[in-house]
Amino acid sequence: MVDVGVLWPERGWHNAGYIFPLGFVSRTLFRSSVALDQLCVHDCYVQGEGGEHWPGPTFRVVARDRPDEPLVAKSCTGCWTGVLKRINAEIEARRAAGEDLPPPPKTAIAGPEYFGLNQTNEEAGYASKWSGINRSERYRKRREEAGDDVTALDEDNPLPDLLDPITLEPVVRPAISPYGHVMGMATWKAVLSESKSCPFTKQPLTWESCKVLTKHNIHLHADRIIR
Repeated sequence: MVDVGVLWPERGWHNAGYIFPLGFVSRTLFRSSVALDQLCVHDCYVQGEGGEHWPGPTFRVVARDRPDEPLVAKSCTGCWTGVLKRINAEIEARRAAGEDLPPPPKTAIAGPEYFGLNQTNEEAGYASKWSGINRSERYRKRREEAGDDVTALDEDNPLPDLLDPITLEPVVRPAISPYGHVMGMATWKAVLSESKSCPFTKQPLTWESCKVLTKHNIHLHADRIIR
Protein backbone atom coordinates (compact mmCIF):
# COMPACT_ATOMS: atom_id res chain seq x y z
CA MET A 1 0.00 0.00 0.00
CA VAL A 2 1.29 3.45 -0.95
CA ASP A 3 -1.57 5.74 0.18
CA VAL A 4 -4.54 4.78 2.34
CA GLY A 5 -6.64 7.53 0.74
CA VAL A 6 -9.62 9.26 2.34
CA LEU A 7 -13.07 7.99 3.21
CA TRP A 8 -15.73 9.18 0.75
CA PRO A 9 -19.10 8.34 2.33
CA GLU A 10 -21.18 8.39 -0.83
CA ARG A 11 -22.98 5.71 -2.81
CA GLY A 12 -20.63 3.42 -4.69
CA TRP A 13 -17.62 4.03 -2.46
CA HIS A 14 -18.28 1.04 -0.21
CA ASN A 15 -20.26 -2.16 -0.15
CA ALA A 16 -20.94 -4.96 2.32
CA GLY A 17 -17.43 -6.30 1.90
CA TYR A 18 -15.06 -3.45 1.08
CA ILE A 19 -14.32 0.26 1.44
CA PHE A 20 -12.98 2.07 -1.64
CA PRO A 21 -11.07 5.10 -0.31
CA LEU A 22 -10.72 8.07 -2.65
CA GLY A 23 -7.06 8.48 -3.55
CA PHE A 24 -6.08 4.97 -2.49
CA VAL A 25 -2.85 3.79 -4.15
CA SER A 26 -1.17 0.39 -3.97
CA ARG A 27 1.45 -1.62 -5.85
CA THR A 28 1.22 -5.29 -6.73
CA LEU A 29 3.72 -7.65 -8.33
CA PHE A 30 2.04 -9.73 -11.02
CA ARG A 31 2.96 -11.57 -14.19
CA SER A 32 4.07 -9.32 -17.03
CA SER A 33 2.12 -9.30 -20.30
CA VAL A 34 5.28 -8.20 -22.12
CA ALA A 35 7.88 -10.58 -20.69
CA LEU A 36 5.72 -13.55 -19.75
CA ASP A 37 8.42 -15.20 -17.65
CA GLN A 38 8.87 -12.15 -15.44
CA LEU A 39 6.94 -10.22 -12.82
CA CYS A 40 5.98 -6.59 -13.23
CA VAL A 41 4.89 -3.90 -10.79
CA HIS A 42 1.26 -2.91 -11.28
CA ASP A 43 0.20 0.42 -9.76
CA CYS A 44 -3.43 0.49 -8.59
CA TYR A 45 -5.46 3.67 -8.10
CA VAL A 46 -8.93 4.55 -6.82
CA GLN A 47 -9.75 7.85 -8.49
CA GLY A 48 -12.46 10.38 -7.72
CA GLU A 49 -13.40 13.59 -9.52
CA GLY A 50 -12.00 13.60 -13.02
CA GLY A 51 -12.27 9.83 -13.27
CA GLU A 52 -14.43 8.25 -15.93
CA HIS A 53 -17.01 6.96 -13.45
CA TRP A 54 -17.36 9.97 -11.17
CA PRO A 55 -19.30 10.54 -8.89
CA GLY A 56 -18.53 6.89 -8.22
CA PRO A 57 -14.99 5.53 -7.95
CA THR A 58 -12.87 4.89 -11.02
CA PHE A 59 -10.42 2.02 -10.70
CA ARG A 60 -7.18 2.15 -12.66
CA VAL A 61 -4.31 -0.33 -12.96
CA VAL A 62 -1.09 0.64 -14.74
CA ALA A 63 1.58 -1.95 -15.52
CA ARG A 64 5.07 -0.44 -15.32
CA ASP A 65 6.04 -2.12 -18.60
CA ARG A 66 2.93 -0.70 -20.35
CA PRO A 67 2.67 2.76 -18.77
CA ASP A 68 0.68 4.26 -21.64
CA GLU A 69 -1.99 1.54 -21.57
CA PRO A 70 -3.88 1.88 -18.27
CA LEU A 71 -6.74 -0.48 -17.54
CA VAL A 72 -9.77 1.47 -16.31
CA ALA A 73 -13.04 0.06 -14.96
CA LYS A 74 -15.94 0.63 -12.57
CA SER A 75 -14.67 -2.14 -10.28
CA CYS A 76 -11.42 -3.61 -8.99
CA THR A 77 -12.23 -6.93 -10.58
CA GLY A 78 -12.93 -5.23 -13.91
CA CYS A 79 -9.38 -3.87 -13.93
CA TRP A 80 -7.73 -7.11 -12.91
CA THR A 81 -9.81 -9.14 -15.34
CA GLY A 82 -8.34 -6.82 -17.96
CA VAL A 83 -4.84 -7.66 -16.72
CA LEU A 84 -5.57 -11.38 -17.11
CA LYS A 85 -7.09 -10.93 -20.56
CA ARG A 86 -4.05 -8.99 -21.72
CA ILE A 87 -1.68 -11.69 -20.48
CA ASN A 88 -3.80 -14.42 -22.06
CA ALA A 89 -3.94 -12.54 -25.36
CA GLU A 90 -0.14 -12.34 -25.42
CA ILE A 91 0.12 -16.07 -24.70
CA GLU A 92 -2.31 -16.90 -27.51
CA ALA A 93 -0.50 -14.61 -29.95
CA ARG A 94 2.82 -16.28 -29.23
CA ARG A 95 1.34 -19.75 -29.50
CA ALA A 96 -0.18 -18.80 -32.87
CA ALA A 97 3.26 -17.63 -33.97
CA GLY A 98 4.69 -21.04 -33.14
CA GLU A 99 6.14 -20.46 -29.69
CA ASP A 100 5.96 -23.51 -27.43
CA LEU A 101 3.85 -22.23 -24.57
CA PRO A 102 1.12 -23.88 -22.49
CA PRO A 103 -2.40 -22.54 -23.08
CA PRO A 104 -3.57 -19.60 -20.96
CA PRO A 105 -4.68 -20.63 -17.48
CA LYS A 106 -8.42 -20.77 -16.94
CA THR A 107 -8.82 -18.80 -13.76
CA ALA A 108 -10.61 -15.86 -12.21
CA ILE A 109 -9.17 -13.16 -10.02
CA ALA A 110 -10.31 -11.49 -6.82
CA GLY A 111 -9.90 -7.86 -7.83
CA PRO A 112 -10.19 -6.23 -4.38
CA GLU A 113 -7.45 -8.46 -2.99
CA TYR A 114 -5.06 -7.78 -5.86
CA PHE A 115 -5.89 -4.10 -5.51
CA GLY A 116 -4.61 -4.35 -1.95
CA LEU A 117 -7.94 -3.56 -0.34
CA ASN A 118 -7.59 -6.42 2.13
CA GLN A 119 -4.10 -5.60 3.40
CA THR A 120 -3.47 -5.43 7.13
CA ASN A 121 -1.68 -2.09 6.73
CA GLU A 122 -4.75 -0.65 5.07
CA GLU A 123 -6.96 -1.73 7.92
CA ALA A 124 -4.50 -0.28 10.42
CA GLY A 125 -4.54 2.97 8.49
CA TYR A 126 -8.32 3.11 8.64
CA ALA A 127 -8.34 2.28 12.32
CA SER A 128 -5.95 5.12 13.19
CA LYS A 129 -7.28 7.66 10.71
CA TRP A 130 -11.04 7.07 10.99
CA SER A 131 -11.44 5.17 14.26
CA GLY A 132 -14.85 6.70 14.94
CA ILE A 133 -16.44 5.83 11.61
CA ASN A 134 -18.90 2.94 11.50
CA ARG A 135 -17.73 1.79 8.08
CA SER A 136 -14.27 1.13 9.49
CA GLU A 137 -15.89 -1.11 12.08
CA ARG A 138 -17.71 -2.87 9.28
CA TYR A 139 -14.43 -3.28 7.42
CA ARG A 140 -12.78 -4.87 10.47
CA LYS A 141 -15.77 -7.18 10.80
CA ARG A 142 -15.32 -8.24 7.17
CA ARG A 143 -11.67 -9.07 7.80
CA GLU A 144 -12.68 -11.14 10.82
CA GLU A 145 -15.26 -12.97 8.72
CA ALA A 146 -12.67 -13.38 5.97
CA GLY A 147 -10.38 -15.26 8.33
CA ASP A 148 -7.87 -12.84 9.81
CA ASP A 149 -8.36 -14.44 13.22
CA VAL A 150 -6.59 -17.48 11.85
CA THR A 151 -5.63 -19.07 15.17
CA ALA A 152 -9.07 -20.50 15.81
CA LEU A 153 -9.71 -21.19 12.14
CA ASP A 154 -6.46 -23.11 11.70
CA GLU A 155 -7.49 -25.50 14.43
CA ASP A 156 -10.56 -26.48 12.40
CA ASN A 157 -9.06 -26.19 8.89
CA PRO A 158 -9.13 -29.64 7.27
CA LEU A 159 -7.03 -28.50 4.27
CA PRO A 160 -4.10 -26.50 5.72
CA ASP A 161 -1.80 -27.36 2.79
CA LEU A 162 -4.25 -26.43 0.03
CA LEU A 163 -3.50 -23.23 -1.90
CA ASP A 164 -6.35 -20.88 -2.73
CA PRO A 165 -6.34 -20.82 -6.57
CA ILE A 166 -7.06 -17.08 -6.64
CA THR A 167 -4.87 -15.65 -3.88
CA LEU A 168 -2.21 -18.38 -4.28
CA GLU A 169 -1.86 -18.47 -0.49
CA PRO A 170 -2.80 -21.23 1.97
CA VAL A 171 -6.56 -21.38 1.97
CA VAL A 172 -8.29 -19.80 4.96
CA ARG A 173 -11.80 -20.91 5.89
CA PRO A 174 -12.02 -23.29 2.91
CA ALA A 175 -15.40 -23.62 1.24
CA ILE A 176 -16.53 -26.04 -1.47
CA SER A 177 -18.90 -25.17 -4.28
CA PRO A 178 -21.64 -27.53 -5.51
CA TYR A 179 -19.28 -28.28 -8.43
CA GLY A 180 -16.45 -29.45 -6.16
CA HIS A 181 -14.05 -26.50 -6.35
CA VAL A 182 -12.49 -25.20 -3.13
CA MET A 183 -11.40 -21.65 -2.31
CA GLY A 184 -11.42 -19.51 0.81
CA MET A 185 -14.90 -18.22 1.63
CA ALA A 186 -13.62 -14.63 1.36
CA THR A 187 -12.40 -15.41 -2.16
CA TRP A 188 -15.73 -16.92 -3.17
CA LYS A 189 -17.52 -13.80 -1.91
CA ALA A 190 -15.18 -11.47 -3.80
CA VAL A 191 -15.39 -13.37 -7.08
CA LEU A 192 -19.13 -14.08 -7.01
CA SER A 193 -20.07 -10.55 -6.02
CA GLU A 194 -18.91 -9.55 -9.50
CA SER A 195 -19.80 -12.41 -11.85
CA LYS A 196 -22.56 -14.45 -10.17
CA SER A 197 -21.09 -17.50 -11.91
CA CYS A 198 -18.47 -20.10 -11.01
CA PRO A 199 -15.06 -18.97 -12.34
CA PHE A 200 -14.21 -22.57 -13.19
CA THR A 201 -17.41 -23.97 -14.71
CA LYS A 202 -19.07 -20.67 -15.75
CA GLN A 203 -22.30 -22.05 -14.28
CA PRO A 204 -24.57 -19.84 -12.12
CA LEU A 205 -23.38 -19.77 -8.52
CA THR A 206 -23.81 -17.77 -5.33
CA TRP A 207 -21.45 -17.76 -2.39
CA GLU A 208 -24.32 -18.80 -0.12
CA SER A 209 -24.37 -22.18 -1.90
CA CYS A 210 -20.72 -22.81 -0.99
CA LYS A 211 -20.18 -24.95 2.11
CA VAL A 212 -17.46 -24.11 4.63
CA LEU A 213 -15.28 -27.17 5.24
CA THR A 214 -14.28 -28.17 8.76
CA LYS A 215 -12.64 -31.18 10.36
CA HIS A 216 -16.12 -32.26 11.41
CA ASN A 217 -17.67 -32.33 7.93
CA ILE A 218 -14.72 -32.91 5.58
CA HIS A 219 -15.55 -36.62 5.36
CA LEU A 220 -18.85 -35.70 3.72
CA HIS A 221 -17.20 -33.71 0.92
CA ALA A 222 -13.66 -35.08 0.48
CA ASP A 223 -14.56 -37.27 -2.50
CA ARG A 224 -16.02 -34.29 -4.40
CA ILE A 225 -13.02 -31.97 -4.11
CA ILE A 226 -11.47 -31.07 -7.46
CA ARG A 227 -7.73 -30.51 -7.10
